[in-house]
Amino acid sequence: MKIKITESQLKNLKKVINEANTAIDDLNNIIDVSDFTFDEDYTRVTFDKVMLVGEIEDGLSVHVEIDKVFYYYRQSPSDVTGFAETWALKDHNTGEDLALGRAISLHIVEIMNRKYTKYIGVEISEWDIVYGQHFN
Repeated sequence: MKIKITESQLKNLKKVINEANTAIDDLNNIIDVSDFTFDEDYTRVTFDKVMLVGEIEDGLSVHVEIDKVFYYYRQSPSDVTGFAETWALKDHNTGEDLALGRAISLHIVEIMNRKYTKYIGVEISEWDIVYGQHFN
């Protein structure tokens, strides 16, 4: 059986194919950043964005943008976001995660693997987490 289509139908078909969502796009659409709120050791971290980037076959990374970092002392929170992003997440000389950055990365990995990436058969590791800054 042969199917004949007009040139305008072919253009529309190409447009639909190019705009089709991938599995990664679909997962990003259902990711709820509130799932990733980090509460541990007097610290609460909320996020602006948690998003999968890349291809399933070539490897995925998780791009994370921190919204706020609060330190709780005697029930009153202090916003320490600027300090934390500068001094508590990554070592600026080596690029390695510091204690808070590593704890947040492991937290994100656990939730991402438990709730989201299991649907596409991919496991995320702490090495796949990429931090951005909400100031950009």
